[in-house]
Amino acid sequence: MLSGGDDALGDLADVVLHESLHATFYVPGQSTLNESMASFVGDKLAEQYLAEAKGPDSIDKARFIDLRVKGEARGKRMKEAYANRTIAD
Repeated sequence: MLSGGDDALGDLADVVLHESLHATFYVPGQSTLNESMASFVGDKLAEQYLAEAKGPDSIDKARFIDLRVKGEARGKRMKEAYANRTIAD
């Protein structure tokens, strides 16, 4: 879901670029590769777009990077939490 806040432009650029890669790059039976590639390309090109459209030191670019870093940290914590849970008998 796209944000409606101050980070909307970065989110929109990321989604459009992510989905554009899906339309041009696909390896059958490789869902993880396909999604990882689209996420990587979407993130990097959205960051580049914001640098060019809003300026390399813009608040929009900084906010986009900050939200991505926080999301990656949240994902890492979730992965660790699932790896460390115990299953009751």
